[in-house]
Amino acid sequence: PPDPPTKVKVNLVTKSTVTLTWEAPKNNGGSPVKHYVIERLSWDTSGKEKETWKQCNKRDVEELTFVVEDLKEGIEYEFRVKAVNAAGPSRASATAGPLVIKDQT
Repeated sequence: PPDPPTKVKVNLVTKSTVTLTWEAPKNNGGSPVKHYVIERLSWDTSGKEKETWKQCNKRDVEELTFVVEDLKEGIEYEFRVKAVNAAGPSRASATAGPLVIKDQT
């Protein structure tokens, strides 16, 4: 499998979305990266989602950016990305966050 993606960053936050960017892994394990898997961790202590990484993308993400949707305003989240090639998924990237979802405008 490839190395994990690097430099995962949160670029834009609204009250229900976060735009993430990252860089492709330097070492693809000898097979090109086919797509990326984006995951989020919710810090909502009242909810059932706490401390479980959930996949955010329903389709294969081939570009180096993704908009995570359906986030809850006022809740803290962390995000991470995995690269996937013919051999399978990489380890997870370093996380971006935690950050509280709020409208920045």
